Parts: sequence; C-alpha cells; structure tokens
Amino acid sequence: MGDSFVGEGTPNGGFINLGAYGNTGQASISPAQYVLVTRPDGGERWPAGQSFAIRWRSHNQVGNAKLEVVDGNSGVVTTLAASTPNDGEFIWAIPGGSTAGGYRIRITRLDAGLVNDDSNAPFTIPAPVKT
Repeated sequence: MGDSFVGEGTPNGGFINLGAYGNTGQASISPAQYVLVTRPDGGERWPAGQSFAIRWRSHNQVGNAKLEVVDGNSGVVTTLAASTPNDGEFIWAIPGGSTAGGYRIRITRLDAGLVNDDSNAPFTIPAPVKT
C-alpha cells in the first residue's frame, strides 16, 4: 500500500497497478470513484454461527457504506449494515439459523453517487458446524 503511483495517469484509484506497466504512463486508468468487494469474492464456505471479515477497497476511506447479502433470484436477502464506516472491513457474525445457500455481498458507497460492487461469484453458507 505504500508504493508510489505518481507515474500513473489520472484517475489512478489511489494505488499502483500491478504488472509491467505499474507506476508508468502506460498503466490502466482506474475509475475516479469505485468500491471493490475483495472478500468474500466467490467460492468461500462460511458456516452459519461463525464470524467472518467482509473486506473491500474503495477510492478513499471517507463516508459510509451499506452492506447487503444478495442472491441471484430474489435480490437483497438482508441488510447487514445500513450505514457503516467506509474503512474496508466489517465483521459479520452469521446467524446460526441462516438459510443454507449461495450468496453474494453487495457494498454501496452512500456518499459517492451510490457506487457499488457485488462479490464476483457466490459464496456458500452451509449449516452450522457441530462439534
């Protein structure tokens, strides 16, 4: 996170692009405003009754974000946080009675023209693990 990106064009997203053209004028241009869900991003198995860190990256860390659980059929299943600090992490204690299935996380910036992102692929909430 401390790498310089001053050699990249603007907008540059506030971080250095990876690869051969990072921190050069040939680097890909990033959107001026964005939010990117990084965890869960698809394929994870997060059992009900446990806690997990939802993580995201954004063009800055000001303002607030809304976090929702969505599925492909009915849309929004539940709102995890109607407004939480846009600090890149939210600890989600998945209720033990959650319906098993495949879901995505949607994060919406509330102060940046409603910029949002969903997990790239579904993650699974299986039944609680019994020990």
